[in-house]
Amino acid sequence: MNSAPHRELRGDSSAIPRAPTSTIMRVRRVFMGGTLALGLMQAVHANPGIDPTENVVLQWNDATLQAIRDTRTPPPVAARALAIINTCAFDAWSAYIPNALATRSPRNFKVSFNKKGAKAESVARAAWLAAKDLFRGTTQQTYFDTLLKAQGYVPDTTSTDLKTPAGISNVACSRVLAYRRGDKSNQLGEMNKGAPYSDWTDYQPVNTPDHIADPNRCQPLRVPNGQGEFVEQKFLTPHWGQVTPFALRDWNMQVIEPVRQSILRSTGRVGPATTDEEEFDNQNREQVSYSSRLTDQQKVISEYWADGPGSETPPGHWMALAQEIS
Repeated sequence: MNSAPHRELRGDSSAIPRAPTSTIMRVRRVFMGGTLALGLMQAVHANPGIDPTENVVLQWNDATLQAIRDTRTPPPVAARALAIINTCAFDAWSAYIPNALATRSPRNFKVSFNKKGAKAESVARAAWLAAKDLFRGTTQQTYFDTLLKAQGYVPDTTSTDLKTPAGISNVACSRVLAYRRGDKSNQLGEMNKGAPYSDWTDYQPVNTPDHIADPNRCQPLRVPNGQGEFVEQKFLTPHWGQVTPFALRDWNMQVIEPVRQSILRSTGRVGPATTDEEEFDNQNREQVSYSSRLTDQQKVISEYWADGPGSETPPGHWMALAQEIS
């Protein structure tokens, strides 16, 4: 395997910010040979600070996962953050590759210089810019600035000079961020003048933890919050079905309807039985039977994907399908 592109994206400094020791699933995502490659998931027991021998993309993915843990970012928001940071990095990288097509920049958005290390610098700066936009707490802002400086780059959010790595990254990433600002995720709370990522659809559950008004609908439970308390379950992002996808044009037409039709053909129905149907009791017995026969391995798998407060969440685990394939 040609390792030259891999080396091009390596940072030069070892003065990397460190984070608390924990058992984590680490992400490895690398650009190699003109492609964005994903490696295998690797469980490690190590300091989740940034390894200066890794390329800059891996370093920024690690930094993003640590920010997700520290800020207790909900899974849908975490998935969006990981996608945006890597999209910004990709669009900056694509400016250096003649045949690569950026997601938001035009086809002629290509560099006119060949400075050694420029590609890695643009990628790092783009990831930094996106991370700063997505995680706005003082601790995260300082952590990201420290990482960029440790990689040997001076923070610069203003340059638009396309003859410089900073200009390339700023222009490329700002286009991605501007597009995503209108994706209905409500990142800044502007759609309802509420908190960041808050629900703008005014969703309210039919049932409560203490009363079931409709047994065919979900009942929120009281669950531990990881801090010694029990809290009522909340729909994290009821509006997320309205968010603009990253890889699909029409979620309903490309995913929902084909899946519904496939299920209908194979089972004769779509969705669980309701209380007015005889099948309702049968499906409940089936669920109890499945639960009673779970093996230890199945229970551990379930607990792993259930995650908990302060983890990198399932999207972070999927991002960890990363390292060795590349």
